[in-house]
Amino acid sequence: MLVPRLDSLDRFLELQGKIQQRSASGEERLEWRNLVRALLDGEVGARSKQNPTEGRRHLRTTVRLLARVTGRDGPAATVSVSFGTGGFKVHAALPYEMGTLLEVSIPLPQSPDPVQALTRVAWRRPGSLGLEIIQLTETDRELLESAVVEAMLRSR
Repeated sequence: MLVPRLDSLDRFLELQGKIQQRSASGEERLEWRNLVRALLDGEVGARSKQNPTEGRRHLRTTVRLLARVTGRDGPAATVSVSFGTGGFKVHAALPYEMGTLLEVSIPLPQSPDPVQALTRVAWRRPGSLGLEIIQLTETDRELLESAVVEAMLRSR
């Protein structure tokens, strides 16, 4: 796994804390985006070299959290999800078809407010669904990235 250069790790962690507390200035948010982009591009690039047919564009964690999934025509459910910067894998058999729009609310330990995302069912397998994020505020995207990066740093 690629991690930020050691000379920037302290700054990276400082910015991560500010992102999680939703207290980063505009300049700090831009600096965070640049550091995360370099980190995620390096990790996704490394994975692509290991398995060029994989085609994954977003980094994903194996960490599971509970999330609330709500469909316009279906029941709301609290389910286990693993997540990444591009979507969620729902570890439950839900009745939604491909292309269905779902709202996902996922509380992150790093933030007092849950991340809210509009998603689309991108794939179905027995016992799970893949949800692609199609709408997410910039602040929530940063929080999700922060959670993914934190999981990466913990696993090294």
